[in-house]
Amino acid sequence: VKLRSFSSSTMLVSGPCSEKSGSGGDHSDHGKNAQSYHSDSDSENHVDHLHSSPIATVCSICETSVLKAQLPQHIVMCTANFSCREKLRKTESSLKQLVSRVQRRSARIKQMLQALGDQQLQPFSQLCAFLEEALGVMAPDPIQHVHKLITIQGKLSATFQIQTDPALRELWTQADGLLVQKIERHWDLLSLQDPQTASEGGLRMLSAAMPKGTSIRDFSLKKLLGRGGFGMVWLAERRRTQQLVAIKVLSKKDTTIKMLDRAVHLEKEILAQSDSPYVVKLFFSFSTAKHLYMAMEYAPGGDCFALLEKLGFLEEALARFFLGEALCGLEYLHSNGVIHRDLKPQNMLIMGDGHIKLTDFGLSAALPGDCEPAPTNCSETPLAYKQAGRHNSLTMGTTDYLAPEILKREWHDLSVDFWALGIVLYQMLAGDTPFADTTPAKIAGRVLSGDFEMLSEDDFSAAAVDLLGKLLVSDPKSRIGRKDGCKEIMAHPFFAELDWSTPLYLQPSVYTPQLDPDLTNAAIHADELAHMRQLQEESLTDLHDPSAATASKHDDTFLSVNTTEIAREQLRVLERSHMQ
Repeated sequence: VKLRSFSSSTMLVSGPCSEKSGSGGDHSDHGKNAQSYHSDSDSENHVDHLHSSPIATVCSICETSVLKAQLPQHIVMCTANFSCREKLRKTESSLKQLVSRVQRRSARIKQMLQALGDQQLQPFSQLCAFLEEALGVMAPDPIQHVHKLITIQGKLSATFQIQTDPALRELWTQADGLLVQKIERHWDLLSLQDPQTASEGGLRMLSAAMPKGTSIRDFSLKKLLGRGGFGMVWLAERRRTQQLVAIKVLSKKDTTIKMLDRAVHLEKEILAQSDSPYVVKLFFSFSTAKHLYMAMEYAPGGDCFALLEKLGFLEEALARFFLGEALCGLEYLHSNGVIHRDLKPQNMLIMGDGHIKLTDFGLSAALPGDCEPAPTNCSETPLAYKQAGRHNSLTMGTTDYLAPEILKREWHDLSVDFWALGIVLYQMLAGDTPFADTTPAKIAGRVLSGDFEMLSEDDFSAAAVDLLGKLLVSDPKSRIGRKDGCKEIMAHPFFAELDWSTPLYLQPSVYTPQLDPDLTNAAIHADELAHMRQLQEESLTDLHDPSAATASKHDDTFLSVNTTEIAREQLRVLERSHMQ
């Protein structure tokens, strides 16, 4: 699934690079509570003389030791190399698909025209041969590699450009285009070579290996951060760089049974392609035979729900700031065709500096074209809106925050996020949701009947009460934000004290979280330990069992490395170290 407005241009690699000294060996998890394991890669076990040097650091992309002075240039080269490799991988995949298509076409013709003999099938066999030869090109010298591909392309053109059969010409055009793409990708890789190295006769291809962080073996699990209906979230540390991340672990079996495969892949795409300071960053996503993994930013301040449980309620100034940043996140998502549909305090993470980021897009919907309200005439409702309306039910999502139109399974649009925003504001100020009850069914009944007690101006500001009255409107066409989206809500008097002229994430937060000073010695329960060991044993099975490894790699569409955020974060770490 490719979202409409998200940029798919070449990205820098993300993931902070630690400046701590440490080898590629194993780290202990909570003393003796967790097992450690070594990677079989020589590069991961190798510790060069630079690693322990105060003038060196570790690249978060390839995990090699680099002089700090050379890190910016190294990151650029590492990022460009990965970008080229990723494009080349996609081209190779398209070539394989085309070979399969030609073979199926040939088999159908053979079955239909057996009496005509093999002469009619010869062009298809020739095309398959050329494509398979292009897929199998290997050469120690990258220039020879490109030369071989150009030779194959020339032979392909000479053979098929005289063809008059429309079907064969269409297949040849596709094959020729993919070969041109592959040649261009290799030229791009050649352009990354150091001219000095080339002049000395040392021209060679940059590493074709995937960046580190695309296997659970690259991480050491520390403690369970939370669990939900679809999976668990672990605090983990990258073994080589000591970067802390939050890893969401989903069972493939459970997601298939609950028919959530497409939703999980959409969540990954939203996180991977989002570029907003108000949306949590995804660094890596990968899979094994049984699980899907998403390694994301770790929020050391916890979430707003935990803060509410601790304090009981929030002062208006704090609620205003948090809601303001949540609005900025929603504005970004809506402008890119995404409805969150699961906005609640648990999905508002508090970063170490006290700012808010939105997370958990497992129930989100991506809209086609401009993010505009759904038509009122159901017969004209686009398919995506219909799918979005049918996706939610009383058994999906948290009923307290679901808009009436979702509960009634009606077509819905981004206005459902504004309803949820109203619920969150009410909960922050009053300490509980407006429709709270003992069961989801009773909560849904109260939501549909509008049975709740509005906050009083005797206890809260008139602006807060007025905003709640405009957000918690059952008819989405009358709900604030319907006309001008998030900007309409930002203009409400409740947010008058916020300075919108400066991005909120650049302003000091009104809240300073109390951070856990020692995460490595956190207590871990027996069931959590059992799950941790299960994940570790599964990763070792993938490592040593070829059949399991093959099974774990079949979902190639889930593999991603957010090189943009990895590079940005590492350069931010380097900049902070220079300022200290």
